[in-house]
Amino acid sequence: MKLQRKTILVVATVVVVAGALIYLFATPGRNVKVTGPLTPQDVAEIQRVVSRERAALVSGDFAPHRITNIPDTEKGNLLWRNLRERAAGELRSIGTRDGEEVFVDFGDRWNSKIGYDYQLRRTTNGWRVVGVGYRGPPRKTNG
Repeated sequence: MKLQRKTILVVATVVVVAGALIYLFATPGRNVKVTGPLTPQDVAEIQRVVSRERAALVSGDFAPHRITNIPDTEKGNLLWRNLRERAAGELRSIGTRDGEEVFVDFGDRWNSKIGYDYQLRRTTNGWRVVGVGYRGPPRKTNG
């Protein structure tokens, strides 16, 4: 029983340290290119909404520990992928024609072939993600 606790503690420590190192030594992101009639407050809120929605680690409906139909090893892999996306991700551009519907280009700063396209709409309570698209190499799946 003690060996199992030590193993869990060591693995958790390695994941946290690795994530911190990736985050600290990642090259800083570029400035976000904004096109269309958006205020600085709109841009800040859009950045906050996209950052909150992507790659859930602890909070959120799609955080690895909340998913019940996958084995623990896959949860660990998912946590690692989300941690890497958090560290390597950068918001590249925000574009709109009318200020009501926005398209956001979010990509990986280490691999430009990987990216996500977010579609947001303005609601009475702020901005809401209404669509997400992945672009890049096919994801590996088990099965």
